[in-house]
Amino acid sequence: MKVSRKSCFCMLISLVVTVVLVVMLGYRLLQRDRAEFSLPIPHTEGTALSGAEADADFHFTYRWNLRDCPTDTEILGSVDPTVVDLIDEEAIWSIELTAKEGKLSIKTDAPMLKSTSPFCKIHARYCIVEKPTIQLRMPNTKLHPQRHFILACELTADYGFGFSRQTYYLQEMAVDLADGAADLQPPTIPASLGKLPRHHVLRGAPSGLPERFCGTATEKELLRYLFYLAMVEDSGTAAALLPGLKRRGQNLVDSMTDSALPWPQCWKSGEETARELSRRVRPLLQHMQEHNCYNSAELAEFVNGPIFSRIFGPPEQ
Repeated sequence: MKVSRKSCFCMLISLVVTVVLVVMLGYRLLQRDRAEFSLPIPHTEGTALSGAEADADFHFTYRWNLRDCPTDTEILGSVDPTVVDLIDEEAIWSIELTAKEGKLSIKTDAPMLKSTSPFCKIHARYCIVEKPTIQLRMPNTKLHPQRHFILACELTADYGFGFSRQTYYLQEMAVDLADGAADLQPPTIPASLGKLPRHHVLRGAPSGLPERFCGTATEKELLRYLFYLAMVEDSGTAAALLPGLKRRGQNLVDSMTDSALPWPQCWKSGEETARELSRRVRPLLQHMQEHNCYNSAELAEFVNGPIFSRIFGPPEQ
């Protein structure tokens, strides 16, 4: 049987293409998943503490499960499905913070992630960035430094041949070393990621952090309100924050109290927290009294009004 030159040429082309594909797939299988840090981790060598933080004795290990993100995580890019949905094992990023003997140190253990498909490689980039420290006034009128850390994870599913997709995970952690508290809050979105599809985790997994604002939803909101009030320290902050205090206070009372019950029973699951707030607000009220309510008649009227007494208790308390 004769074989035409055309048939031989087609068979040769087919063989060459097959060999090239096998070589490329073999090379693809030999490629490795990657995990790296795009910037140096802050405080890895230990940073000297001063002021209110100098005597801090605080330690926690935060385990961020990328498969089950806690509340206030921001997920951007490929969100349905996310890149982490392609991973067949745990995806837990551990961050350990220690403030002891006048030094602050951070250690971290980032996972190497693998895809369920041998032809998809996962490239993970992790980053911890510390924002400038700010001073926050406490309910006892003292100032505490607040450290804010941006935690970022960029996961890329690389299929080769120029095909890939990315998911970004962002968190912002507020840490008060002097008070021994760490809370997640909605992160600031970088301008470079601002136009990407996003999903904000409203009701996620527990963070496991030593939170300042802890307990039931009612208890958390009551504590946040106390710290919001503590930010009023002069005539300028009184004028700026009073509208928000009135609005948030009214929303709290309307949405979380039983109007048929007296204070503090009206707060139901937050009854004990309401009692605690009644005690903790006294230094703030004393400071206001000593400074003539910062010369704000509106603030004086609010503090002596029905919303304030419904939250912190009647004057006789």
